[in-house]
Amino acid sequence: MKAGDSTTDWLLAGDPAIRWQTLRDLCGADEAKFLRERKKIAWEGWGARLLARQTASGMWGGGLYRPKWISTTYAMLLLRQFGLPSDHPQAFKACKLLLDEGCYHDGDSNLFAAMQHSETCITGMVLAILAYFDFPDARVKKNG
Repeated sequence: MKAGDSTTDWLLAGDPAIRWQTLRDLCGADEAKFLRERKKIAWEGWGARLLARQTASGMWGGGLYRPKWISTTYAMLLLRQFGLPSDHPQAFKACKLLLDEGCYHDGDSNLFAAMQHSETCITGMVLAILAYFDFPDARVKKNG
Protein backbone atom coordinates (compact mmCIF):
# COMPACT_ATOMS: atom_id res chain seq x y z
CA MET A 1 0.00 0.00 0.00
CA LYS A 2 1.12 3.53 -0.70
CA ALA A 3 -0.14 6.94 0.31
CA GLY A 4 -3.23 7.67 -1.79
CA ASP A 5 -4.89 4.36 -0.93
CA SER A 6 -8.00 5.08 1.17
CA THR A 7 -7.00 2.72 3.99
CA THR A 8 -3.46 4.06 4.13
CA ASP A 9 -4.72 7.63 4.07
CA TRP A 10 -7.06 6.81 6.96
CA LEU A 11 -4.16 5.35 8.97
CA LEU A 12 -1.96 8.35 8.17
CA ALA A 13 -4.70 10.68 9.45
CA GLY A 14 -4.61 8.97 12.86
CA ASP A 15 -2.47 9.14 15.96
CA PRO A 16 1.35 9.36 15.71
CA ALA A 17 1.51 5.85 17.24
CA ILE A 18 -0.26 4.60 14.11
CA ARG A 19 1.23 7.03 11.58
CA TRP A 20 4.89 6.16 12.16
CA GLN A 21 4.23 2.44 11.76
CA THR A 22 2.11 3.07 8.67
CA LEU A 23 4.92 5.13 7.16
CA ARG A 24 7.46 2.41 7.98
CA ASP A 25 5.48 -0.72 7.18
CA LEU A 26 3.02 0.27 4.47
CA CYS A 27 4.41 3.36 2.74
CA GLY A 28 8.07 2.38 2.65
CA ALA A 29 9.10 5.78 4.00
CA ASP A 30 12.77 6.34 4.66
CA GLU A 31 13.97 5.90 8.23
CA ALA A 32 14.41 9.62 8.91
CA LYS A 33 10.78 10.30 7.98
CA PHE A 34 9.16 7.59 10.10
CA LEU A 35 11.48 8.30 13.06
CA ARG A 36 10.48 11.99 12.94
CA GLU A 37 6.87 10.90 13.14
CA ARG A 38 7.64 8.42 15.92
CA LYS A 39 9.13 11.18 18.10
CA LYS A 40 5.73 12.92 18.07
CA ILE A 41 4.32 10.16 20.28
CA ALA A 42 5.73 11.94 23.33
CA TRP A 43 3.93 15.24 22.67
CA GLU A 44 0.87 14.42 20.54
CA GLY A 45 -2.09 12.11 20.86
CA TRP A 46 -2.37 8.95 22.93
CA GLY A 47 1.26 8.84 24.04
CA ALA A 48 1.25 12.46 25.21
CA ARG A 49 -2.02 11.97 27.10
CA LEU A 50 -0.66 8.88 28.81
CA LEU A 51 2.66 10.54 29.69
CA ALA A 52 0.72 13.50 31.16
CA ARG A 53 -0.90 11.11 33.65
CA GLN A 54 2.41 9.92 35.10
CA THR A 55 2.88 11.15 38.66
CA ALA A 56 5.98 12.98 39.87
CA SER A 57 7.12 9.70 41.45
CA GLY A 58 7.10 8.04 38.01
CA MET A 59 4.00 5.93 38.61
CA TRP A 60 0.66 5.54 36.85
CA GLY A 61 -2.62 4.44 38.39
CA GLY A 62 -1.35 4.44 41.95
CA GLY A 63 0.66 1.21 41.70
CA LEU A 64 3.36 -0.74 39.94
CA TYR A 65 1.20 -3.67 38.80
CA ARG A 66 -2.15 -3.00 40.42
CA PRO A 67 -4.70 -1.71 39.75
CA LYS A 68 -4.51 -3.90 36.72
CA TRP A 69 -4.68 -2.23 33.30
CA ILE A 70 -4.01 1.32 34.61
CA SER A 71 -0.86 0.76 36.69
CA THR A 72 2.73 1.60 35.80
CA THR A 73 3.45 -1.80 34.23
CA TYR A 74 0.50 -1.55 31.85
CA ALA A 75 1.12 2.13 31.02
CA MET A 76 4.71 1.25 30.10
CA LEU A 77 3.59 -1.74 28.01
CA LEU A 78 1.24 0.55 26.12
CA LEU A 79 3.94 3.19 25.56
CA ARG A 80 6.17 0.41 24.25
CA GLN A 81 3.43 -0.69 21.84
CA PHE A 82 2.93 2.91 20.72
CA GLY A 83 6.63 3.06 19.91
CA LEU A 84 7.66 5.77 22.36
CA PRO A 85 11.34 6.41 21.61
CA SER A 86 13.47 4.31 23.93
CA ASP A 87 15.43 7.26 25.31
CA HIS A 88 12.43 9.12 26.72
CA PRO A 89 13.19 10.43 30.25
CA GLN A 90 9.73 9.66 31.66
CA ALA A 91 10.09 6.06 30.53
CA PHE A 92 13.50 5.85 32.23
CA LYS A 93 11.94 7.16 35.45
CA ALA A 94 9.31 4.42 35.35
CA CYS A 95 11.90 1.74 34.50
CA LYS A 96 13.94 2.76 37.54
CA LEU A 97 10.81 2.60 39.69
CA LEU A 98 9.95 -0.88 38.40
CA LEU A 99 13.45 -2.09 39.29
CA ASP A 100 13.87 -0.25 42.58
CA GLU A 101 10.43 -0.90 44.06
CA GLY A 102 9.01 -3.77 42.06
CA CYS A 103 11.77 -6.35 42.12
CA TYR A 104 13.38 -8.54 44.68
CA HIS A 105 16.33 -10.85 44.40
CA ASP A 106 15.60 -14.57 44.33
CA GLY A 107 18.74 -16.56 43.67
CA ASP A 108 20.18 -15.36 40.38
CA SER A 109 17.04 -13.72 39.01
CA ASN A 110 15.33 -10.42 39.61
CA LEU A 111 11.64 -11.15 39.96
CA PHE A 112 8.71 -8.77 40.10
CA ALA A 113 7.41 -8.61 43.66
CA ALA A 114 3.86 -7.42 42.99
CA MET A 115 2.68 -10.87 43.99
CA GLN A 116 3.44 -12.79 47.16
CA HIS A 117 5.75 -15.00 45.09
CA SER A 118 7.36 -14.55 41.71
CA GLU A 119 5.10 -14.55 38.69
CA THR A 120 6.69 -15.46 35.36
CA CYS A 121 4.25 -13.45 33.25
CA ILE A 122 4.74 -10.23 35.22
CA THR A 123 8.50 -10.73 35.29
CA GLY A 124 8.44 -11.19 31.51
CA MET A 125 6.41 -8.01 31.01
CA VAL A 126 8.81 -5.98 33.14
CA LEU A 127 11.86 -7.45 31.39
CA ALA A 128 10.30 -6.65 28.00
CA ILE A 129 9.79 -3.04 29.12
CA LEU A 130 13.35 -2.74 30.44
CA ALA A 131 14.78 -4.28 27.26
CA TYR A 132 12.74 -2.08 24.92
CA PHE A 133 13.73 1.10 26.75
CA ASP A 134 17.33 -0.19 26.97
CA PHE A 135 17.39 0.74 30.63
CA PRO A 136 21.02 1.25 31.69
CA ASP A 137 21.24 -0.58 35.00
CA ALA A 138 23.67 -3.26 36.18
CA ARG A 139 20.71 -5.30 37.45
CA VAL A 140 19.59 -5.77 33.84
CA LYS A 141 22.05 -8.24 32.40
CA LYS A 142 22.63 -8.15 28.69
CA ASN A 143 23.84 -11.01 26.54
CA GLY A 144 26.52 -10.43 23.96
